[in-house]
Amino acid sequence: MLKGLVYTFISLILAVGCTSVDTDKISDDLTHQPDLSVPLGKITGAYEAIDELPVDLPDPIDSEPISWTEQETVYFDLGESRENILSMTLQFDIINRFPAETAITLSFMNIGEYVTTLRFEPIIVKAAEIDEEGKITSQKVSDPYPYRIRLKDEYIDDIFNAEYLIIKAEVNNLVLTTPIVNSINEYSFNAAVGVQAKLNYQTDDT
Repeated sequence: MLKGLVYTFISLILAVGCTSVDTDKISDDLTHQPDLSVPLGKITGAYEAIDELPVDLPDPIDSEPISWTEQETVYFDLGESRENILSMTLQFDIINRFPAETAITLSFMNIGEYVTTLRFEPIIVKAAEIDEEGKITSQKVSDPYPYRIRLKDEYIDDIFNAEYLIIKAEVNNLVLTTPIVNSINEYSFNAAVGVQAKLNYQTDDT
C-alpha cells in the first residue's frame, strides 16, 4: 500500500510537469523534512500594458482604484491511500510585485464539480513599495514566508476525493497613476502551492 502511494505521488509530479504550470519550486527555505514534498501548481500574473489587465478601466484612468481576480485550475489525483497519511501541510510561496494588496485562496473540486474551499482567511500579501517614478523598491512576500497551513483530517479527506486544484489570486485597489501606468510591465504576482505529507511507515510485515 505504501509503495502504491509513492507511485501515485511520482505520477502526480510527472503529470503536473506536463502541464503549462511552472512547478519547479516550492521553497528553498524548508524548516522541517517531510516524507513527501510535491508541487501542486502555480499562478502568475504579469502584463505588458494596462489594456491587458483583465478588468474594465475607469475614465479618467486614475479616477478610482481597480481590482481583479485571476484563477488557475490544475488537474491532479492523489489516489486512494488516505490511510497512509499521518499529517499533511500546504505550503505557499507568494511574491507580490504589484503596488497593491494581493490575496490568495485555494479550493479543491471533485469529479462532480463540487468545490471545497479550505476554510481559512485568504492569504494577504502587502503591496510592493515603489518610488515616485513607479519603480519597485521592495517586493513583498507572505508573512511568514513560506506560508504553511497544516490541514485538519476532514480537509485531507477532501483533497483525496478531489481531482482539481483551483488557485485564485486577487489584486485589490490598484490606482492607475501615471507612474504606475508607465511601469505596469514591471509588476507581477507569483504564487506556488505544494503539499508536504508525513507517512505511516508501518507495513504488514511489522
